[in-house]
Amino acid sequence: MARPLVYTIKRGIMNSGAQAKLAELHRKTDRQLAALVARRIECARNASDCAEIRPLLRLLPHGERRPLERRLEELCDQMQPSVSAA
Repeated sequence: MARPLVYTIKRGIMNSGAQAKLAELHRKTDRQLAALVARRIECARNASDCAEIRPLLRLLPHGERRPLERRLEELCDQMQPSVSAA
């Protein structure tokens, strides 16, 4: 038996509303994860800290990931002893 048109339209509206809410929550989670990663980068003190942060970067959208990747690489490069200093 076919569902009434009103039911179908209401269900479509609810689905689009749920999708919008889900997208909003996803963006919020991405922002929170980016903030967490940024704090972890600022607190990193050694190479093992850098290694722990790298997998978290893969979870971020590309636009939020790139600046944090650059900052992490700069920090990790500073932590490595230079060959000329040895």
